[in-house]
Amino acid sequence: MMTRNGGKNRDQIEFTSLDELVPEDHLVRKLENAIEWSFIYEMVEESYCEDNGRPSLDPVVLIKLPVLQYMFGIRSMRQTIQEIKVNNAYRWFLGLGLHDSVPHFSTFGKNYMRRFQDTDLFERIFQRILKECMEAGLVDESVVFVDSTHVKARANSKRYKDAVVEEQAQWYEKELREEIDRDREAHGKKPLKDEPEEPADDEEDPKPPKGSSKGKLNPNTSRKKKARQKKEKHIKQSTSDPESGWFRKGEHKNVFAYSVETACDINGVVLGYSVHPGNENDGKTFPGVYEKIEHLKGFPLGESLFVILRGKGSRRFYRQARGLEICVIAIPGVPAYNEPAGNEQTRTGGNTMELGKKIRALRLKAGLTQEQLSEKLGISPQSVSKWENAAAMPDITALPLLAEIFGVSIDELFDLTAEQRLNRIENRMDIEDELPPDLFREYEEFLKEQLGVRGKRTRALSLLAHLYHHRLEADARKVSLYAREAIRTEPGKKECQWLLQKAEGHAVWDWNAANHSRAVDFYREIVESDAGEEKTPQPYYYLIDNLIADHRTAEAEEYLGRLAKLPDYKPFMIPVYEAAIALAEYDEERADSIMEKALAEHGDDPDLLFEAAQYCARKCSYEKAVGYYEASYAAEEDRKPRYTDALEGIAVIREIMGEYQKAADARRRILDALKNEWGFTEESVIRETEREIERLTRKASPSPSAAADTAL
Repeated sequence: MMTRNGGKNRDQIEFTSLDELVPEDHLVRKLENAIEWSFIYEMVEESYCEDNGRPSLDPVVLIKLPVLQYMFGIRSMRQTIQEIKVNNAYRWFLGLGLHDSVPHFSTFGKNYMRRFQDTDLFERIFQRILKECMEAGLVDESVVFVDSTHVKARANSKRYKDAVVEEQAQWYEKELREEIDRDREAHGKKPLKDEPEEPADDEEDPKPPKGSSKGKLNPNTSRKKKARQKKEKHIKQSTSDPESGWFRKGEHKNVFAYSVETACDINGVVLGYSVHPGNENDGKTFPGVYEKIEHLKGFPLGESLFVILRGKGSRRFYRQARGLEICVIAIPGVPAYNEPAGNEQTRTGGNTMELGKKIRALRLKAGLTQEQLSEKLGISPQSVSKWENAAAMPDITALPLLAEIFGVSIDELFDLTAEQRLNRIENRMDIEDELPPDLFREYEEFLKEQLGVRGKRTRALSLLAHLYHHRLEADARKVSLYAREAIRTEPGKKECQWLLQKAEGHAVWDWNAANHSRAVDFYREIVESDAGEEKTPQPYYYLIDNLIADHRTAEAEEYLGRLAKLPDYKPFMIPVYEAAIALAEYDEERADSIMEKALAEHGDDPDLLFEAAQYCARKCSYEKAVGYYEASYAAEEDRKPRYTDALEGIAVIREIMGEYQKAADARRRILDALKNEWGFTEESVIRETEREIERLTRKASPSPSAAADTAL
């Protein structure tokens, strides 16, 4: 029989309590029974007046409001307030009766801004509840997992401004580097190579400084040739929520977001969290949560921390994490720490799926079955199937063979972007003394392709010049080696003298070969053209240098006057050049007077002290030059990492004076600065400095077999 209520019970009056209307198994009852909320009163006591003002809303209610919102997935505080009005369980949890008025939705926001903003109240509440959970035995600290997720910010993605911010320093870099290198040396391995910083996800077309490696400053760059550079980056900053970060991942839409790094135990109990802009990679956000969990009682640091990393920066963090014996999961192409060996290592990295698709496409293009490919690789067909289905990634040692079978480079295998390939080319030239011929041709072909790509032409031109110069330097070392040996065998061999002069830049007497007219013409063209951008003084420096070298002092004075009108020139460079012009006109007395006056006005500037050392060295006043070099280097103590130009000058002068041991000591100081201040480990500049130390040490105490100069 059909029953029809017809709303007859809507006006029914009953005697009941709110407590009877809330089911015994409701989540709010569990929350209320598990947490003693009264501790909040003590925490907020200083934010309220004891005997003055209007009665406030109960602070426990203020804290419970966002708890309800997040526990039940309500979208906003406004909607939360509407739900409380009609939900008896929510009213019971807040301690509100059926007829009590519910706070206005703006009450929480106003109280937060006026009382709790810029405080650690919520962090202390979290820590207090976590402590109670641990004391109750609800937390299993034997294993800790760390992962991050991105939360979209409530910010218009079309309203932003360009901002320049300083690069964040790498976490625990120096200590980890030393610890890792000690472990590797103990196992007979070379120290790890240092890697340049990857750009943040929101950086577009980064333009590293000329002569640097992916933002890494060149320590031997002259001050006249390059202004001091800081590690800075351009980011998109939201005008409505500047603390968020511009985030993009895969094919998702670009949005402003936050990155929430969370640590939990094996049961999912949250142990710590940290919130960061969405454009910061996991390798940089991890320290925030790590600092919050490392102090936990019983936290077994060393074997039980599993970190899931995604995106850029994961490879650098992998190396840092190994220093702490942290197990890192999801690093594309890099075996995780403590991971079993073999070709079937399972990972969940962001590039796993893309690599699997690429392997499958290349396999089909080559006309190979999974069985045929596995036979060539010496693995099981099931391994290939796992790769293609993103269930696993190939071992890093299999990548070169895979690339060879498919007839592609490893870069193409991973579908690296053009920007990533440009960075890789630059890094490889910075590390390697000489590139293999096939790799040189590959880089050359790719860079020439980039000349026609919008936004890439300038960097491609710069890298092409760098590529050819890199090969030129490698060939020059060989020319010098064999030409020197030929001259030792037959000192009168003129063509070898000429080759050695070209390879090492020796002086020549012939004016037509020694003058710098071509360089003068080029830089005059740059200065005079509209493309020269008169706001930058760099072309003027090079132009005046070459004019003075050729004793064309009248022209040098003309361009020096124009240099003094530029907004970005260094004022002390004017008297430095005036002294150099006087010296080129053989008026040493006037030159000395100009330099002394400049030192009296700007004597504490390390750059001027360096130029004073250069000036004295040109006059062969070597002891005075060494003094100024030392003063220049010491004055930069608070500007680390320091340029090594001054130490280079000291080493050269000591060798000229026949003080080979002191020259070697100066080279050792250079090596120390490169390693400890610049963080270099295996770059070519390190190897070159070590060779120089060895050569000078041999000259300081020559043996009969090492009497000849074997610099190369």
